[in-house]
Amino acid sequence: MTRDLIVWGGAGALVVVVLGAILITRGPMLRYILAMAFASSSALSATLFLANPIANYVTSRLRFESPDGAADTHILTFLGVNISALLVGWLFGWLVSGPLIERTQVR
Repeated sequence: MTRDLIVWGGAGALVVVVLGAILITRGPMLRYILAMAFASSSALSATLFLANPIANYVTSRLRFESPDGAADTHILTFLGVNISALLVGWLFGWLVSGPLIERTQVR
């Protein structure tokens, strides 16, 4: 229940940010706002749905001499997945907003 509320709240916030950015901002600043919105939404989605299962999978496939090694591997994998999702979201937002900026610029 709580996870669903967070996801729908994040999706609603993304829609509000994107629409507000389109209506208020013109020019290159719009591209940065949209890239940040997509980056934050993809990082939130990865944190809630992808990072922990992937970190568990990677950690379960390796052998460790101590529990600290397992915990370190889990944390590094978790953070790596989240940072990768953040970068992919930023890149996607940057690429999607390129044609949008060309249409909204005042001539």
